[in-house]
Amino acid sequence: MIPFESKSQIDLQPDFVNFQYAGNFGFISFGGGYDLLKPEKPAHLNLGFYFGYLPEKIGGIEEYSLNTKLTYIPDIRIDINDKIDLNFFSTGVFINYAFGDNYFNRWSSQYPDGYYWWTPSVRFGIFVGGGLNIKKGNTSKDFISFYYDFSAHDLEIVSYIQNTEYFSPLSIFNLSLGAIIYLR
Repeated sequence: MIPFESKSQIDLQPDFVNFQYAGNFGFISFGGGYDLLKPEKPAHLNLGFYFGYLPEKIGGIEEYSLNTKLTYIPDIRIDINDKIDLNFFSTGVFINYAFGDNYFNRWSSQYPDGYYWWTPSVRFGIFVGGGLNIKKGNTSKDFISFYYDFSAHDLEIVSYIQNTEYFSPLSIFNLSLGAIIYLR
């Protein structure tokens, strides 16, 4: 039995807006998205779309990115009071498309086919995290969430697996901090 029911349709108005600092999406990212579960359900399955920016002064190169993030937040919360609760667990996947002078979809012809298995512009990743929720109203969907995520993308994970003597497991994870404001 599936522990949640999805919405039968999604309209174009986003269910939330999001602001995120760091964590594989750039120095700062913002966007919006949809909660794919029915409004009366306390769990969340968020599909978000974000634009990220990394300034050259911070990253050494200027980078822009488009990101899609699917987050599952189960109804595992501890109430601090009637307006604040802690969510200790969330998890999900993301796809990142970076563009700029140093990013491309195919390696140049100087490299034989198959020389590199990856392209610089596209990353797939996973994350785990949690957050603090501040309720604005009386429904389970009417709140602001401040969250943290620890994420790693495909290239970091494969590099770690192939080079465990050079990397620690913690060295491949990136911390992000963010806020989600639910609009309805």
